[in-house]
Amino acid sequence: MFAGKDVKAFAAAGRSFPKLEVTRKQLRKCKAPVLFIHGGNESDYVKDRVAAVRKLLGRGELKIIAGGDHMTTLTKPEFASAIMKFLRSGKLE
Repeated sequence: MFAGKDVKAFAAAGRSFPKLEVTRKQLRKCKAPVLFIHGGNESDYVKDRVAAVRKLLGRGELKIIAGGDHMTTLTKPEFASAIMKFLRSGKLE
């Protein structure tokens, strides 16, 4: 999986994840349209986190990509289609 990849860069990125967390207060301030996407075979942890954020916001579209998991969902054509449909929906205006 990491053949030919910059493993040090992956490690550095992984160590930065805690700094990316958004507080509940910051999240509630966001008024932008939201699209949540995950695979149908995603872990319960991710599914529960998405449900919790949608509940906190009181909004947000959800697209589940059948057969996708944490690594493969982004490779499925439905992923790109869902994003394009969301962007073209006019909700971003």
